[in-house]
Amino acid sequence: MNSQRRPGKHVLMKKLLTILILLSSLTVLGQKDALYYQYMFNPFILNPAYAGVPQVLNLHVVDRYQWIGIPGAPKTLTVSGHFPLRNQKVGLGGYLYSDNYGPIMDYGFMGNYSYRVNFWEGKLSFGIQAGVVKRWINWDVIDMPDLDDVYLMTRPQPGISPDVNFGVLYYEEDFFIGLSTKHLLEITFNDIVIKGNKSFSALQRHLYLYHGWMLPINNRLLFKPEILLKYVLAEDVYFDLNAFLLINKTIWVGASYRHHTRSVVFLTELNINRKLKVGYSWDTYLGDVWDYNIGTHEFMLSYTLNIYKVWQRHPLYF
Repeated sequence: MNSQRRPGKHVLMKKLLTILILLSSLTVLGQKDALYYQYMFNPFILNPAYAGVPQVLNLHVVDRYQWIGIPGAPKTLTVSGHFPLRNQKVGLGGYLYSDNYGPIMDYGFMGNYSYRVNFWEGKLSFGIQAGVVKRWINWDVIDMPDLDDVYLMTRPQPGISPDVNFGVLYYEEDFFIGLSTKHLLEITFNDIVIKGNKSFSALQRHLYLYHGWMLPINNRLLFKPEILLKYVLAEDVYFDLNAFLLINKTIWVGASYRHHTRSVVFLTELNINRKLKVGYSWDTYLGDVWDYNIGTHEFMLSYTLNIYKVWQRHPLYF
């Protein structure tokens, strides 16, 4: 019998609150984007240049529950949509999101514009997103050891801030590569001023390089390997390695390895019909956090509509 016992939830909560308090004492706290695993089924989340590329109306809902079993673990909900104009050169869209972790809740809306041109043997698309983000802190759930703590007494709430993203995408029938950058304005959430010194958190600039290609195995199988490189300003480069099989043009199955979280992900997407798709992913962490949770679950619902009745000779699989 293993003599080691896992700590109870109250111990985990104390650890999480201790970490939060330590982070709040820093002068600058770099905040990262919400994590997604099913971006390969909806690249629009990563790159605004993807808007309108499939030449149909795309609607996606992604609901993510991270680190099930750990109190205050992140929960993310995203609703997105995009479509081309009749000329098939301009794409419009946008997305709403909420990202909750512990006492912090981030909300945002981004509107999207993209433009495509013929280039080489494929198409080159440029996209820009602009919108606003809002951070809200639920101070009531924070148990400060010092009731006279200036943060607890003043309970500052950051305001609404603008945000801008930009992306470029080149794609052919069986190949794509995209580069995007998020949070160009590097939003700063000012929390409080103590003796002339500001304590704040900043949403740092992110860079994404996303590349993949489609390799037909036979009439029933299509293999799609992908790689995502991610760089957060002043930090290391992280990567995701993805591999998928499309079976009978109906169901995707695959796996992914995420470098910076040391997690292995299993994913699937089912094409219920030509319009409706459902997706699911489950991941397991290889690090110490595995001892305290039962993994991360992500659910996706997708709806597409050919609003202009455009016939595609070769369907896109990204």
